[in-house]
Amino acid sequence: MFCGEKKIWEDSLLKVDRSAYHAIWKTTYEKDKRAAGFLGGYYGGYVYKDFLGKICTEKDLFDMGNWKYREELKTPVWIVTDSVKTIIGYECIKATTDFKGRQWIAWFAPEIPISDGPWKLHGLPGLILEAYDKSHDYEFEAKGIRSSGLGLVGYMEYWDDDEIVSRDEFFKRWWKAKHENTGAKVRAIMGIKSNKPVSFKRIPKYDREEIDYDHSLE
Repeated sequence: MFCGEKKIWEDSLLKVDRSAYHAIWKTTYEKDKRAAGFLGGYYGGYVYKDFLGKICTEKDLFDMGNWKYREELKTPVWIVTDSVKTIIGYECIKATTDFKGRQWIAWFAPEIPISDGPWKLHGLPGLILEAYDKSHDYEFEAKGIRSSGLGLVGYMEYWDDDEIVSRDEFFKRWWKAKHENTGAKVRAIMGIKSNKPVSFKRIPKYDREEIDYDHSLE
């Protein structure tokens, strides 16, 4: 499973103690309204890689709903280079791939024999400790590895009422939602009026990790 560290904290706390979460949210809101909206961080999705079943599941919260789709777990075709550097004490080798519309650069550690990495990246003879796309829209870097004192590893999802759709429908809804002012939509539904002109449209500042999908707004 791959997700944002703050997101897993937020969902787990909401699941076991909603009052504690809302107390933290209220305190944060009083200090910084914008920060209160991102207690769960900016990376709000989940990616599950089922290596035995060869299925990848992705879920995310957008367009005022919880959406999920499943697809075949595809392994990137990597080109391993001779470049080497050290990341958190491990010697890593550089590899590149064209995967889901972007060119990715990854640094993997053969010393850690786990063929996995951030997001949907995997398939190298060692754990990927750093990865980024050519445009640096997305960057993932390991800050440390814990191998002891962990206890039972698990998580608790708060949003478990996902709408399961096709991959095409998932990305179509996401891209359309990125062109809409969600805050303005919510305020309009709630009947909250503004003294200033409100636009229900906006220009997206970023795309998803994968960009090989239909970007039409029809």
